[in-house]
Amino acid sequence: MTLGSKTAFINGHAKQLIVALKITNNSIYVPLRFIGEALGRNVSWDYMSSSVNIGRVRV
Repeated sequence: MTLGSKTAFINGHAKQLIVALKITNNSIYVPLRFIGEALGRNVSWDYMSSSVNIGRVRV
């Protein structure tokens, strides 16, 4: 993954991101859904707590 790019690579294969990595106020923001799914994990949004859940490996 490269800052400002909407293309990431998994094992040499290009994948398109919905949003690019970016820096704001000295913090790097990354697309958590992409990272979680690239690791084979279930990813969900908890509306009540406004948090991302990255769970167990998908089977």
